[in-house]
Amino acid sequence: MKIALVIERMDTARGGRETSTAQIAISLARQNMDVTIICQEGSFAHDDIKIIQLPAPSGSGRKAKLQAFYRDISSHLQNHSYNIVHTMLPIPGADVYQPRSGSIPGQRSAAIRRRNQPGRFFAALGWRFNATRRMMSKVEHKMMRNKKVVVLPGSEMVAEEFHKYYGSGINIRTIFNAVDTPDFSDEAIADMRRRKRWELGIDDNTTVFIIIATNWKLKGVGETIHAFAKWQQANPLKPARLVAIGRDEPAKYALQAEKSGVGEKVDFPGKCSDVNPWYAAADVCILPSWYDPCSRVILEALAWNLPAITTTYNGASEALAGGAGIVVKSPNSTGEIVAAIDELADAGNRANYIRPRNDKASNLGIDRHVAELIQVYNEVIKER
Repeated sequence: MKIALVIERMDTARGGRETSTAQIAISLARQNMDVTIICQEGSFAHDDIKIIQLPAPSGSGRKAKLQAFYRDISSHLQNHSYNIVHTMLPIPGADVYQPRSGSIPGQRSAAIRRRNQPGRFFAALGWRFNATRRMMSKVEHKMMRNKKVVVLPGSEMVAEEFHKYYGSGINIRTIFNAVDTPDFSDEAIADMRRRKRWELGIDDNTTVFIIIATNWKLKGVGETIHAFAKWQQANPLKPARLVAIGRDEPAKYALQAEKSGVGEKVDFPGKCSDVNPWYAAADVCILPSWYDPCSRVILEALAWNLPAITTTYNGASEALAGGAGIVVKSPNSTGEIVAAIDELADAGNRANYIRPRNDKASNLGIDRHVAELIQVYNEVIKER
């Protein structure tokens, strides 16, 4: 089976969508599929996967790049034959649409709700006059009118978005998100934990909370620092550290931590190519997202047997329903986040959150995800 995976930028350092696409491609190739990744910008390489990088756009700016991508991908698909065209962003001519960033209207709603009241007006206005967003929205609307396009949300939250904004006539099949599960011996994990905590000067009695994110505003880093400081002020004798990992600019967050009295208890190690040692070193993962279709970070934490804290705006919260973590209403629910931190700062309490699982949390591996994808591929081909 010849499969084209379409993504605008294919650089796994960018974040979850690119990493997920790479993992899907590798798993498909292991199933003897003929896999081609088509992108406009890319730095991914794999012996069993073809990479087609479309010509760089002549214009500048996001709109010009997207226009060029739409033009070039349409031309490519007209001149090349694939059994399945599987895209991660809205494009014409796709068979399968896996909206890794959620629906366009869902993204708009999230961008508005995370502002204060005056800011919401300007956020809505900004979206209305954003030419790139308007273009993507038109393409997504057109795709949703084509009942042959199968939409594959990574969570029920995103599936409900599509029903809400596009009605019940679209072809939706939820395939819950997946991650590579850790394959380390207990000895290797213990060694990673010891080394990483030693680097930070953290003893065994200190609770380590980690937050891993690229877009810190969207993922609630500021709200996390605020809640952590509130909890630490109320519990000054409980040793804890908060580690914010990612490529965002930490200066203003470090200043926030300093002004909140926890400057020495919040660390900003920067971008990290290998997060496994951080998961090994941590006790709790926290990600109070304003919007997350289905966060890989929360799923990776579960795979590492770390209890997690997230919000109802994160599709990955569905995996916590069996008691593997705590779901709060929103990043602004400071009292709920403080209570969740307090609950999981206790080692005895954490043990109660590590073992419970539901079906989603018990089968997080990428091979399960790809097996469900192949089933959809076969159904699409059969129904032509």
